[in-house]
Amino acid sequence: MKLATLTTLVLGLALLAPGLGLRDFWPPDEARYAEVAVEMEAADTWRIPRLNGERYGDKPPGYFWLVRLFGRLTGRIDAAAARWPSVLGALLTLFAVMGFAARPGRPATGFLAVGLLLASPWFFWQSRFGQMDVLMTGLIALGVVAGWKAFEERRPYRLIIAGAAFGFALLVKGPLALLGVVVVGQGAWLLRPRRDLRPGSGEKAGRAWGGSLVAAFLALVLPFSVWLAAAVRAEGWGYPQELVGLHVVERMRTGLAHVQPWWFYLRKLPWEFAPATFLLIPWAHPRVRRELEESERRRGTFAALWSLTFLLVLSLLPGKRSVYLLTIHPALAILAAIPLAAWWRRVGAGGSLRAGRIALLTCTALSAAFGLLLLLVAGGFLGLDHTLDGAWGRLPWLRALPRPGWPPEASAFRAACGAAAVAPLLAGLAGCILVAMNRLRPALVLGLASWPVLWLSLCLGVAPLMNPLASRRPFSRTVKQVVSEEASVAMYRNLDEGLLFYMGRPLEEIRPEAENREESRSARREREQRLCERRLRRWLDLPGERYCVVRGPDMTAFRELVAGRDFRIVATGVLGRQRTAYVIAPIPKRERPR
Repeated sequence: MKLATLTTLVLGLALLAPGLGLRDFWPPDEARYAEVAVEMEAADTWRIPRLNGERYGDKPPGYFWLVRLFGRLTGRIDAAAARWPSVLGALLTLFAVMGFAARPGRPATGFLAVGLLLASPWFFWQSRFGQMDVLMTGLIALGVVAGWKAFEERRPYRLIIAGAAFGFALLVKGPLALLGVVVVGQGAWLLRPRRDLRPGSGEKAGRAWGGSLVAAFLALVLPFSVWLAAAVRAEGWGYPQELVGLHVVERMRTGLAHVQPWWFYLRKLPWEFAPATFLLIPWAHPRVRRELEESERRRGTFAALWSLTFLLVLSLLPGKRSVYLLTIHPALAILAAIPLAAWWRRVGAGGSLRAGRIALLTCTALSAAFGLLLLLVAGGFLGLDHTLDGAWGRLPWLRALPRPGWPPEASAFRAACGAAAVAPLLAGLAGCILVAMNRLRPALVLGLASWPVLWLSLCLGVAPLMNPLASRRPFSRTVKQVVSEEASVAMYRNLDEGLLFYMGRPLEEIRPEAENREESRSARREREQRLCERRLRRWLDLPGERYCVVRGPDMTAFRELVAGRDFRIVATGVLGRQRTAYVIAPIPKRERPR
């Protein structure tokens, strides 16, 4: 098991750590969280997160503490430092999955589960993204597996590890971590026939379990309680009321800005866990379940309860985002790996299932087809304009792709696609040949290995070329060239945290002064513009040199609101996804032409 853990560590670092700082911060969250960590570091405080000089009550500070720690280790808080906590969370997830699925003398299930996780594009991408969701996923997975191991192996001290993991997850993103406690309770119920104690050790074992439960509870509640007490002492009760009342209770009640129907996750899950989603299908076959060992069926049942618990609770909440599904990715990887490992053992014993060969052939052919698609893009044979304008263009990773002929990155983009095509194309073709030769184990290893290598190639080669569309650094440089250090800079309607981070100075927000509860996006946008009018007119009447950043789609409404006032556009640029933005300056009355 030590060798399996070491292999998992080396594999995870080799695939997830390279090139973390090759691209700038991308919206919506990376720059915001990094800026919060920067302002906490500048104020030398660990109690109250701040953003743009104001208290930031959206999230607890656990993730920001880690960003500050990695920033100190690397010398400054930059893109790499802000993404290392996600890599850490991914490694914790891989360790938890390996520890749960692998068994002494049988590490295949663990390695297959780890491979399926790394093959998932959504998990891989988020593990290299500066958000807190993968870190929370890793902590929850660690806590769930530690709790299961405590009851399965009758080692109560592992409950303390589970409590500490859930406690820090609570500090990272809030009460969703408490669902892990519910899952551990389900595991204890599943393992209840195994909880019989050896004769003569009942009283001693009872004290050990009781002490471990108390210690686990303290490890769960003390970190959050100590921080909250320190935060209340520094800021008063307004901060916990904002954190719990608005961003927990209100989010659970209304969903805030992420309202989706209850079936949203049922529609998203097959795509988010691709290409391993179809490997969950064998569980529906009674023969497959009968051929599994009792321990495998028990672990599969626990993994199913784990995923269904989170899926049910998340589906009942009105607010839904795809990143919340990461919490069930470890359980899905375990579920998919268990029948796959049984098939692996059967193949090793000289037998094979026709259905397994067909599934493996489909997987390798899909890998080859994906590589061929990238090769066609590299050769310029596909019209990306048509692809990006259609239904596929609504996918987040395609919306950011450069258009053909976009100088000077078009040739580099095609070259990067060609380099990324090598792994899936060669692995897919080799896998098909190996399946035809009945070399099924090497074909499976090759097919699984090709996907994370492909994702890493895209992250190292293609993603950095998208910076001109997603990064705020170029526009921040433009603003710095035309705005003096003494001048005041404002943003109309919504603060752009990427601009805030790369400018390195506070920005005044011209934002609504009242709550906006409109349901539809268009109605919310119109009301928001009306609510901005009073604050905008006050800003226009302020003395001194000042500038305002206005996004292209907001320029028409901005002109209507400032009707009768003169202003000049002093700079233009791109503020994300080829959307024009303007830097405008009001013209004082004394400078207006007569």
